[in-house]
Amino acid sequence: MRPLLISLLLLAGTPLLAQDGPATPSPSSPQKEVEPRGGAARFEAAFLTKRFGERFQGAFEKALGRKLDTPVEFVITDGMGMKALVESESGPLGAKLTDVSPEQFLAQSRALSKAVLGKLRTSDGKIVINPETFKAFGKLYHPDCQGQAFLDAVMIHEAVHAAQHQKRSIATFLGGQTTTPAIRARMSVVEGHAQLVARAAARELGLEASFKLLVRVASELPKEMPEAEREVMRVLLAEISIPYVQGETFIQALAKALGGVAQAEERAFKSPPKTIRQVTRPAEYLNPPKERIEVKPLVAKMTEKLGIPELTASNIVPISDAQLRAALALADQKLLERCIKELNASVVMVSGNPKGQQGIMVVNHFASSQGAKDLLEVERQVLAQKDKDFSRPDSPYKILSLEYEKSPFKGIAGFTSERTVSVQGGSVHVYTVVLQFGDWCIEAFLSNVEDAKPKLLGFLERALPVLGAKIERTDGSSSSEAEGEPSEGEGKEKAPVKTSGEDDDEPDKASKSE
Repeated sequence: MRPLLISLLLLAGTPLLAQDGPATPSPSSPQKEVEPRGGAARFEAAFLTKRFGERFQGAFEKALGRKLDTPVEFVITDGMGMKALVESESGPLGAKLTDVSPEQFLAQSRALSKAVLGKLRTSDGKIVINPETFKAFGKLYHPDCQGQAFLDAVMIHEAVHAAQHQKRSIATFLGGQTTTPAIRARMSVVEGHAQLVARAAARELGLEASFKLLVRVASELPKEMPEAEREVMRVLLAEISIPYVQGETFIQALAKALGGVAQAEERAFKSPPKTIRQVTRPAEYLNPPKERIEVKPLVAKMTEKLGIPELTASNIVPISDAQLRAALALADQKLLERCIKELNASVVMVSGNPKGQQGIMVVNHFASSQGAKDLLEVERQVLAQKDKDFSRPDSPYKILSLEYEKSPFKGIAGFTSERTVSVQGGSVHVYTVVLQFGDWCIEAFLSNVEDAKPKLLGFLERALPVLGAKIERTDGSSSSEAEGEPSEGEGKEKAPVKTSGEDDDEPDKASKSE
């Protein structure tokens, strides 16, 4: 899922809007005038350019907090033209990334080009609009997506990108990064600023309903999507909407602290956030903490002790607040928000093989032990609700077997679950362990791995001392490595710290050791 997420994020991720690159209408689909009937959108370049300049520019500049250097111009393309635009943009960006292959990135970018409504063309600063996508969204979301008011809302959002590009190169701003988290953080500036300005301008122009529909298209799944797919896509969409949703909140917080939208724009583009955490927690961006525990290197040390033959190399990536909210949406929301407020870092390790066997460990560190205890309760609630949902007659999943047990380790709170679930004619066996000790909360599971229980518990016995846990099995057994106090270089060593200026969203990769 990771490469798909990367492409979605870098291509504006939603049916909304991507950023840079040349695009022209394909020769097979020349521009033609479309006579609107009632409120139908009128897709003509000259008409849209004139409409924006005469009707929208005044309110737009008021919301932007500054004057445009040159008029905003629009260009009409089609699916082929937008695909060319996406490919030209994805190639240079994908070639520099170290956490996804250029081939994967480009292939998925091509597929996603069908979901782009509008895009900035950095070669000349014009905005490219694809009418075909408006028609498609009219069927998927609401007929009003084919109306002029919806097109107006898209034009205003895209005009912010044109204004941004007039002041600095958006291609340069996004380019030069080597990891997708770094680009996502910068995209949150670009898209968050566009959303904040467009929302204010839409309010001034009486286009609030159309802007709300635009937000819906950007942040909701089509109702027609099968329920089995929605579960996965809901978490994915929460992540890809970060540049729009959390990005707007970020710019809004800067505007409040710095005295206006123009000041927020200047600060965010001049000194962009380095991590998604800074985006979702603007107070930390404005006043960075001097130091905090660096979790990813600890997780890397833990995965070196994996020792599960079926699983190959592991990838370690951060989890955003938005992902946690989506993944744990079934829990009590007040408790979840209290938990997230205390969260210092959440990191996931994913290991697997081509046969579909998989191991996942999520390591969460909190500012207090109460935050870790809250997450343990949240995890209980989520699993209990999923068990209930899976038991519904209309559920695409069926529980074939299920067993819960208390924490397998003395002095460590938590529980385990072992279940077999039928999925699309097959079955998946999952053994899960959720533990809390001190200010740490750990969730780990193995799926479709033979002898999952002893293998996962053995891994945790070897790995948890890295976090300072004293490991002793409740049944009296214990691995020789985990007996007594943690060995030097593991639990006894001082947890590493880092200054907030470092990029804690940059993914690490750790290979399994035998």
